[in-house]
Amino acid sequence: DSLRIQHLKNMTVLLHKSLEKNDYKRASRALGLVLTTPIHGSTIDIRNAGLWNIGAEILLQNNLNQRQELTEVGFGSLKQYHERLALQYPWHRSWTTVINAQDFKLNMYNLWVYVVVAHSKTLQHADDGDHLGDRQVALESEWLAREYELAEAEHIAQVMDTCMSTLPFVDDRELVRLRGMVALWVGDLIEDVARLQDEVKGSRERSVHEMFDPYITGAAEDLQNTSRESLTGNLMQLKAQDARATAQKMFSKLSIREASTSEGSAE
Repeated sequence: DSLRIQHLKNMTVLLHKSLEKNDYKRASRALGLVLTTPIHGSTIDIRNAGLWNIGAEILLQNNLNQRQELTEVGFGSLKQYHERLALQYPWHRSWTTVINAQDFKLNMYNLWVYVVVAHSKTLQHADDGDHLGDRQVALESEWLAREYELAEAEHIAQVMDTCMSTLPFVDDRELVRLRGMVALWVGDLIEDVARLQDEVKGSRERSVHEMFDPYITGAAEDLQNTSRESLTGNLMQLKAQDARATAQKMFSKLSIREASTSEGSAE
């Protein structure tokens, strides 16, 4: 076992040196050796010394494209990695302070938010180089980016709601806090999408009117479009209000939980 312990120390040093040099391929191999080296009949627990976080970082860095963005396949691998850890190390009431599924789920959702926001920014600026100064293209790019971001944010909210409908996740303070922030994010995005939709439509109409007679559109069609836009705007407003109500609910729940914890500590 003394030789294996020395081998483990050497691989650990190699792992950290590789990370310092941003050599993630070598770091991946070193981590694999660290995790598979048996000491006293058992292998290292990946939760020790933050090895699971190092594994997530290596997976992320090894799946970046030329623009330093996480690929779709890479994000799928990271989600699967966290899900497997959550299954392998579930929460247990006897060991509540040990790293468990709650930590892995929280890390995965935070990563998911980061990836969505980063990709939204890429979509928003995708045409900047080809259409510099073209306000119409810039507006439409931002609108499409925000629509993508909203769809993903709502998906994250749905997945979190499903997860948090069961113990122990329903009462996890950090998950509750994150769910409240996601709700605020959704509410802001709904308003952004509605605003950008109006701006894009107005910009398109102005472009058409500059090319043709501004009176070619009939009054009846204008009235119908106005009515449809009003209905859509009301629905978007209701959705935004609902998202903010969810955020308020989560933050209230968090405040009550923290207050009860403080009272318990005082006693």
